[in-house]
Amino acid sequence: MFGAIPDPLRIKYHGNIHRVVSDLSTIFIKKTFVVTDGIVGMEGKGPIYGNPVVMNALVFSNSMFCNDLVACKLMKIKPESVKHLQYVGNYLPMAEKSYKLKEHINLDTIAKKFKPSKKNIYVFLEGKLMQQPWAIKIIYSKWFQTHVSYKLRNILKFLRGGSYDWYIKNDDKVEKE
Repeated sequence: MFGAIPDPLRIKYHGNIHRVVSDLSTIFIKKTFVVTDGIVGMEGKGPIYGNPVVMNALVFSNSMFCNDLVACKLMKIKPESVKHLQYVGNYLPMAEKSYKLKEHINLDTIAKKFKPSKKNIYVFLEGKLMQQPWAIKIIYSKWFQTHVSYKLRNILKFLRGGSYDWYIKNDDKVEKE
């Protein structure tokens, strides 16, 4: 839902991303259809640098809340620990009671315990900086992007903790549980 914000500098809302996602979810509650690609998930150093987890799951729902509850169950995460779900607390009891799965699907048989996402110190500080409107204007200016960010991209990638290429390649071996 965060990508639905029509502001090209929506990064300025990132400091309140959990509240923004919950607000967008309640605004569009009757106008959504959610498709979750859970074929390969990611755990650990999220949201970009984690380890792939083969799930072979697709989730379709007309409720964002029900979708997120099912996703929590698939990853063995307590829904009350997910911040944007905490903000929609009055919708959660209704959603938990209302979702239905196909009869032949047992979430417990395909669920896997995911390692939580952890931020390194650079990502943490970068997040704090992105909460400052003046920093966003500078960092996302064409001049800064061209003369600073682009030239430092490999260093920044290293500081963030990895590469954007976390998807499984044909020659990678993935441990299946």
